[in-house]
Amino acid sequence: MLSVLIIEDEAMTAMHIETVVKSMGLDVAGVVSDIDNALKVAKKTHTDLVIADININGEANGIETAKILKNLYNIGVLFVTSASDHATLQKIASVEYLGFITKPFSQKRLTIQLKIIASKIIQQPNSVDLGNGYLFSSNTNTLSINTKEIALTTQEHALLLLFISARGNEVLYATIDETIWYDKPSTLGNRRRLFFNLRKKLPGLTFETIKNVGYKLHKL
Repeated sequence: MLSVLIIEDEAMTAMHIETVVKSMGLDVAGVVSDIDNALKVAKKTHTDLVIADININGEANGIETAKILKNLYNIGVLFVTSASDHATLQKIASVEYLGFITKPFSQKRLTIQLKIIASKIIQQPNSVDLGNGYLFSSNTNTLSINTKEIALTTQEHALLLLFISARGNEVLYATIDETIWYDKPSTLGNRRRLFFNLRKKLPGLTFETIKNVGYKLHKL
């Protein structure tokens, strides 16, 4: 069953979306109105799809919030917007999204859109084997080695998720900065320190620094 996170700051619209999602037999991971609560839900609850209004208030708008969730959890994105003009489409183009729907929308139109998107989503495996005994659980969002859980800070956990989502490819410095330090300016020192601390906690994994580009976790 697909799990859906709804990000909407208009109460009536959020309720309407939630009703449609539940009527389709899909699971509602949570209904939130800002990025901080969206990240809390996504960390605690396995999520396959985020439905995000692009104009939510807070530290980040709906587009930025969806992009961060996509970077961290590689989940599907459906945007909700009041406009479908060229300028709006350009804004959401920075995110690899599966669809968008304009307000106001009927239950039938949203249901059709969700059915199309559900057919495109490849649900993530319950766990990811990183090698050398390291196993990441997608259900609990925890990392363990030989069944013993490894304690990570919030930022270390986010960086690890970026590596997992990258599937052996490099994670760009820009992606790290906009995902982990979305609410404040990042510094080279902070980024290097975070990478060093994560690598130190996971000595059995092979990391690489790609000069002027980013970092990489090699597949084992």
